[in-house]
Amino acid sequence: MEALPEANRNTAVNFGVFHEQWLIRQEELLRELLQWIEKDSAGRPESMEVDDGIRMDLIGRVLAQFREYYEAKSRVKDINVFLLFSASWLNPFERMFLWITGFKPSIVFRIVNNTVTDRREDQSRRMDELEREVRAEEDELTAALDLVQSSGPVASRMVELAMRLPREAPMNGEVLTEDAAVESLSRCLVVLVERAEGLRGKAVVRVVQILSATQGVRFLAAVMRSQLRLAHWGRHGGGDGPNVGN
Repeated sequence: MEALPEANRNTAVNFGVFHEQWLIRQEELLRELLQWIEKDSAGRPESMEVDDGIRMDLIGRVLAQFREYYEAKSRVKDINVFLLFSASWLNPFERMFLWITGFKPSIVFRIVNNTVTDRREDQSRRMDELEREVRAEEDELTAALDLVQSSGPVASRMVELAMRLPREAPMNGEVLTEDAAVESLSRCLVVLVERAEGLRGKAVVRVVQILSATQGVRFLAAVMRSQLRLAHWGRHGGGDGPNVGN
């Protein structure tokens, strides 16, 4: 594949810088979440109502962090959606786990099951209903992505055309046809990314809404810890690798 055009290269570099800074903020928020988990484990006698208000404020800040990331990705998508699929700001290990440019939404239910074992019956019922809903839409999007990828070399060629150095003015009908094909593939991928991002956000927010404030803190801490472990493992290795939900 040819070198990236300067506009694409700058966009990828700028998002990479944002991504690194965002991970640092994630680490700071994770430390706050873990402090609350430690406090809950110690059974300290402070007012539960006051504590829940503080927990909900912290949960709100975590969700705002996720929204900030999605909004930044959306700006990249508007410039060139193919950059999100190449994800040059991630290490190869992280890219192995990508599903339509991000995490697979259904993974949140594995995290819930591993970390929030004190759910009430009504919470478990609502969680099961949400999981079925999310998995159905996830399967639909996976099938759509498979359909796009089934074109094999054609899709690969379109990605290469979209990512290469800027073309000069078209000289013949073949270039015009290539441009049209790239634009068509780009529109398909934009729709897939937008729906996937919406499903990721829906899964996390709806799970938090089902859980209590104390449970939500544990859940979000596990989500963030898994994400940070994945990034660290891909860069440094060591240990047993990322352990989702622990």
